Amino acid sequence: MMTSDSRRKVSWALYDWANSAFATTVMAGFFPIFFKQYWSQDVAITPKLFQNLLKR
Repeated sequence: MMTSDSRRKVSWALYDWANSAFATTVMAGFFPIFFKQYWSQDVAITPKLFQNLLKR
């Protein structure tokens, strides 16, 4: 049987694992779609755009 302390650690590890997976999914899967469709609707994506962003 698990002690209260080990149960707490396992619970935290599972929570942290699930939260990391969620954040990774949002950043890698949904944010690029959102960025392309809503935030930069009329912006042409070219190398010049990125060069200008780096100069700021």
